[in-house]
Amino acid sequence: LRYNRVDNNHTGLIVQGGTPRLLHNVVYENTYGLHICDRGGGEVTNNNLFRNHGAGLYIETEASPTVGKNWIHGNSVGVMVENDGTGKLSNNLITDNSDGGVVVKSGSNPTIHENCIHHNTSVGVRFSDGAIGCLM
Repeated sequence: LRYNRVDNNHTGLIVQGGTPRLLHNVVYENTYGLHICDRGGGEVTNNNLFRNHGAGLYIETEASPTVGKNWIHGNSVGVMVENDGTGKLSNNLITDNSDGGVVVKSGSNPTIHENCIHHNTSVGVRFSDGAIGCLM
């Protein structure tokens, strides 16, 4: 899935158990920008996720995507990882989100490596509710 504009939906894009490559998409003004769940994975690269009312990127229920070189900004939460979500987040620009840049909870264990996380109103990175994670 490449070079698409996805806006004004409940969920802009959902990956439910699959492993697609999502490249160079613009996803904005949805409730959730990109939702990866139910052991979904794949590659999320060079996307612009912004002004989504919930999370720009929502990873949950044992999903494990590789997320890199995305611009995730102006959402409620930049990246939410919960309910045993994992995956790798690297080289992303995560900025200007109102309720946190990266929020990890509920037993989740993502690897967060070499991202630029700044100017988020609430918190840059939050681990809570039994989250583990690896912040490098």
